[in-house]
Amino acid sequence: MKKQLIFLAVAGIAFCASGAATVAENGRSAYSIVLMENASPCERYAASELCNYIAKTTGARLKIISGINGAPGQSIYVGRTFFAAKHGCDAGKFGPEEYEIRNLNGDIVIAGGYPRGTLFGVYDFLERFAGVRWLSADFEVTPRLAALTLPDGFRKHFVPTIASRNIYIGNTVFTKRFLEFNRRVRSNTLANDPQNGFVDDLGGPRKVHSLYLYTKDLPREISWMNKNGMREVCASPDSGAVCYSQPDAVKHVIRVLRENIRKDRTACDKTGKPYPMLYNVDNNDCDAACYCPECRNFIEKHGVSGIVIDFANKISEAIQDEFPGVRIMVFAYLDALDAPKGIRPGKHVLVRLAYMDREYKGIRNVVMPLSHPSNEKYVRALDDWNKVADSFAIWDYWKLFHDPYPTPVVNVRAIPGLVRKYASMNTKHMFVEMEIDPMTPLAFFDLRFYLGHRMMFDASLDPEKTVDEFMNGYYGPASPPMKEYLALIESGMEEMKNAFADLKVADRPYLNAGFFRKSYALMDAAEKAAAGNPAYLEHIRLERLILDITYTRLRKQLGDPMKFTDMTLKNRLEQGADIFLRKYFTEEAIKVSGKQARNSFLGAVGIAAADPLHRIIGAPIKTFDPGSKHALELTGNALSGGSNIDDPDAFGGIARTITHEKNRQDKSFHRRDFDCGVYDFSYRIQLARMSLSRKTIPKDEKYHWYYVGRSRLLTNTKLWTHWSWTFHFNLSTFYNADKFDQLYDIYLSLKLQGPVYVDGSTRQNDIRVDRIALIPVEKDDPVYGLGQGQ
Repeated sequence: MKKQLIFLAVAGIAFCASGAATVAENGRSAYSIVLMENASPCERYAASELCNYIAKTTGARLKIISGINGAPGQSIYVGRTFFAAKHGCDAGKFGPEEYEIRNLNGDIVIAGGYPRGTLFGVYDFLERFAGVRWLSADFEVTPRLAALTLPDGFRKHFVPTIASRNIYIGNTVFTKRFLEFNRRVRSNTLANDPQNGFVDDLGGPRKVHSLYLYTKDLPREISWMNKNGMREVCASPDSGAVCYSQPDAVKHVIRVLRENIRKDRTACDKTGKPYPMLYNVDNNDCDAACYCPECRNFIEKHGVSGIVIDFANKISEAIQDEFPGVRIMVFAYLDALDAPKGIRPGKHVLVRLAYMDREYKGIRNVVMPLSHPSNEKYVRALDDWNKVADSFAIWDYWKLFHDPYPTPVVNVRAIPGLVRKYASMNTKHMFVEMEIDPMTPLAFFDLRFYLGHRMMFDASLDPEKTVDEFMNGYYGPASPPMKEYLALIESGMEEMKNAFADLKVADRPYLNAGFFRKSYALMDAAEKAAAGNPAYLEHIRLERLILDITYTRLRKQLGDPMKFTDMTLKNRLEQGADIFLRKYFTEEAIKVSGKQARNSFLGAVGIAAADPLHRIIGAPIKTFDPGSKHALELTGNALSGGSNIDDPDAFGGIARTITHEKNRQDKSFHRRDFDCGVYDFSYRIQLARMSLSRKTIPKDEKYHWYYVGRSRLLTNTKLWTHWSWTFHFNLSTFYNADKFDQLYDIYLSLKLQGPVYVDGSTRQNDIRVDRIALIPVEKDDPVYGLGQGQ
């Protein structure tokens, strides 16, 4: 059930000027809500939202009437009505989210463009005149008003600052209530249905890193050329590019693009959804350069971004005859990040800037404002791009991804400046990564989500006022200490000279004993102020959860300044974990990862200590039969890493090999001793590891079993089998949430071949895996086969 804050206001948001439109007073209303008979599903939903929230705030329930002539008495005309058009508000000519609110001598118009403009106009009306605030997916503020009134002659015409807005927070949070909230906070990229006005969607077939889908059918002789001078057909989203200099390759991409647009329009004609007008033909998730002589010459003159933009210009202009106005989006990403030299994006090309944090060797400090010295290079890069293009898309990052556990880090002060900078560059499309999952709560997450969407929708908002209204509504009487806690984090962050990626959590200077003493005192004061209100208390305890997680991991280093008992921390961590999981995640996500998350949070207080890392000096096992131990096995096509290869020596005749031929050819790729290990990508921890020296590599170029180590399986655990980590296998298929603490001995059937491994070999250098076996064990069980090496 959605939590609500309802309070009495004698005056409310009431206006007493002559000619004011009093929609409701003392629980009564003479108004009706009027729709056209042919109103869209979204306009009808907008009318129902207006009716429901007027009832919540005033006690008056208005009738909803369909018809050209409206109703006797005064009316609120919702959507594209004849009444609105008659008075100069022809919403049929508005953009998809453009809207107008007017008081016309007591009759009210809320009219917006198709498909979502009217709905967003209704939400503006309810916020402005009824004081409604949607602060999170399960919490809203609905004041109890004595009267709801519009001033005489009120008129507002509005177009959103950034047309396409999406703060992506992960796939496990898409509950029905989140989809409703997401629309109310004016995101326009979820809830893709007629009632919610569809989404501001990119065309098919893929939303990001889509180039490979356009090039996978190219003949090898005109495909991308790698650094070794070999042509490669790129059939995955994480490798290669296109040969931009091959006219037939460009023609092929244009042909596939036309087919995709036609397919999308056929589907839209069936649903009423507006046609997509923006298509990704953007770089794969890797460097974008092609290394053929013609492409290299162009890149030398214009830069990698230059050749990408030249390619986009060609394909975008080629489709204008059939699809006028359709734009192409390409990435400024990795090796294509620098602004081009001597070339500009065409009218129908949108460049999407994706500058990552220092934790990915980028030039940004994503959690700090643009004014911070650590972001000087990023500001210069944005200014360089602004000189060569008229509009942009942004792929932004509003969190740290490499922190090993949740910490008190926020980017609240950074958000307004970022959005306004992007708006000044005429940004049309903004996608933000700010994921949470059951293992990674983020500090002040709801505030960041709310502030980000409000600023993207209307960058003219006062950010301090917007933060203040959130804090007052979300924490109620506990707002003063929670504001102080937020300021304490922000002031500590600003004192850091280093970027966050340059320091381990334990080395960040503000996370000292004094910080924790002040923070816990503020948390205690907040809980005392919110006593008796479960909703406020849960909001406070969400922040305390992150504080507790950080403290438990640093308390020995800090000398345990708070002197909490393990049981005190255990109880609070369990309580916070339950609040966090219940608030944000689907039942399925909790079922899969809930126990794992609780175990993770408790680990640092010794309640569920992590298993020790096993590092093995490997040797082939002479006698090993996984069947005799009823092992769980992955073989052949069930192996998820690399690519299939036929191999008569392999179990079942199929093995997995390194995906990219260039790596097999490159001797430096094989130069080190062989390493493999078990790593969890959610926790970002190494669980087991095996090293194989060249002296112990068998010289027969056959498959042999090796023991990797003993470990639990987590929700995103993989077995990597090369020092570059480009070749790994998913083990989480065997994860069981009900037995999350089960231990396994993990074995790998491996063949190393070629002259870099075996002197005099005539085979191609390669690493091949044909089987993986997992044997369930207890903690003190002996290791089967260990010591049976050559």
